[in-house]
Amino acid sequence: MIIATGVSYRRLEVPELDLPAGAGVFYGAATTEAQTLAGKRAFVVGGGGNSAGQPAVHLSRYAQQVTIPIRSNALAASMSRYLIREIATTPNIDVRYHTEVAGGGDGRLEQLRLRRRDTVKAKLSQPTGC
Repeated sequence: MIIATGVSYRRLEVPELDLPAGAGVFYGAATTEAQTLAGKRAFVVGGGGNSAGQPAVHLSRYAQQVTIPIRSNALAASMSRYLIREIATTPNIDVRYHTEVAGGGDGRLEQLRLRRRDTVKAKLSQPTGC
């Protein structure tokens, strides 16, 4: 599993995931860690903006499945339209809307839990006029 955040590499505000970098949690490591994810599942956490979308697309070339959990109901507010289109057409990228992450482990990431914030099922919306 990999967790990547924005350009400033903010630490996630999830106490259970405040683990040492490199122990299952990686910040800004999509390029360097991509090949180690061949055939595995990857989770990209970073607010649902371009800083999450770009690594997700890159990782999708290696990982079996890439999941982007976002707390909101759409990507359009913080992601470029071209990137939304690319994610929508990449079959092994799954965007989970209204979703928060939690997890933990003993000194390294051993589990990751996704929790729905509501019961509304959202869809990846295609931008209009593209």
